[in-house]
Amino acid sequence: MATAPADPSAASFLEGLALLNAGEAFDAHEVWEELWLESGGARARFLQGMIQLAVAMHHWQGQRWEAARRLLERAERKLATPQTPGMPPWCSSADALAWSAQAFATLRAAKQTGEEAEAPPPSGWPRCGRDGHAD
Repeated sequence: MATAPADPSAASFLEGLALLNAGEAFDAHEVWEELWLESGGARARFLQGMIQLAVAMHHWQGQRWEAARRLLERAERKLATPQTPGMPPWCSSADALAWSAQAFATLRAAKQTGEEAEAPPPSGWPRCGRDGHAD
């Protein structure tokens, strides 16, 4: 297990990341939203992208497919911005985008087929970044 970071904002970020990795997307969003409101610049852009990924998953779980897709697209645009590095060493924008590609693959495929797919159960989600919990 990793040691706790000295930066309180990093500790909050890791709390949200652990919640996301435990399948608690909405709760992760709540933790990150508080952090986002206190941030600025590239960190705020990254956090907003992570919040949008978490809420996209929450919408998908509630079978609100179009809302999930809209937020997913917005999140990925933010995270793909070169000036959005993430929260090294725990989660980079590249880590978040890789998680998104894997986690939302079925949602993307459903748009192509026209047959909507259920969100995977949290136990089926990939892990995002390194949240300090033992793998």
